[in-house]
Amino acid sequence: MKKLSKSIIIYLLFIFVLLVSTINVYALESTYHGFNVVGNIEIPKISLDIPILEKVTKASLQESVAFLYGTGINKVGNTVIIGHNLKDGRFFSNLSQLTNGDYIKITDNEDNIVNYKIYNIETLNPEDTSFYNRDTNGKREITLSTSTDDSTSRLVVFAKETDEEINNNSSNYIFAPLQMIRAKSFNDKKR
Repeated sequence: MKKLSKSIIIYLLFIFVLLVSTINVYALESTYHGFNVVGNIEIPKISLDIPILEKVTKASLQESVAFLYGTGINKVGNTVIIGHNLKDGRFFSNLSQLTNGDYIKITDNEDNIVNYKIYNIETLNPEDTSFYNRDTNGKREITLSTSTDDSTSRLVVFAKETDEEINNNSSNYIFAPLQMIRAKSFNDKKR
């Protein structure tokens, strides 16, 4: 009986150590260039596949796009994601090529994948934040925002959740619960 109890204690200790080490690995792998990652955005039409960073800062926007405002990634309500429009084509530089009916795929850190369909694209005054708060009628929506090419206005893309499947075989991410592992490094791309 003592031998059995000792074996159970050792087994439980092993499981505990395994769980603790797994949690630490997940925490380390949900960052990108030192910034916390809350999800991933894919837009097949413009070959965009990048992490969504947790906070908007000058430094984070030099690395990727970021969550700015709203209910959260893939949550009911409106979520605003912003990114730079750079001359080298990174981040949200090609949003102007999108049209109504194009698709966006967002994966959050819980491995939930939601497909969105663009229904409106507007050019707004840079100070206009009226699109942050809006009634989504209990649906999930995302709003993407970047500067126009001449930096005088904001290009704002509105998309609603859709049940339609996105035909896209070009994903560079392998998703697992609480972690995102980049299959092809962003560092391989020219800056």
